[in-house]
Amino acid sequence: MAASALNSWLTVNLIETRHMAGHYESEITQFLNQYKREHADTEQRQREGRARLWDKNLDPEQLEYFRAGRVNQQPYVYQTD
Repeated sequence: MAASALNSWLTVNLIETRHMAGHYESEITQFLNQYKREHADTEQRQREGRARLWDKNLDPEQLEYFRAGRVNQQPYVYQTD
């Protein structure tokens, strides 16, 4: 009988824990959601910043030039010879 009661108690607590975890939102998440509501253009500005810094069309000739000028690193970087 005690094992059955323990099993029921564990089942109820597991369900309650899953329910609470499903609605949990950290303070950081709450802050970010509020910030995005107040600053609706945030995601657009992020995309523009990414495009400005990272999304570039690469020139194959320039890449080949960079690869040709590459110098292999020595096993010990502080070695002078």
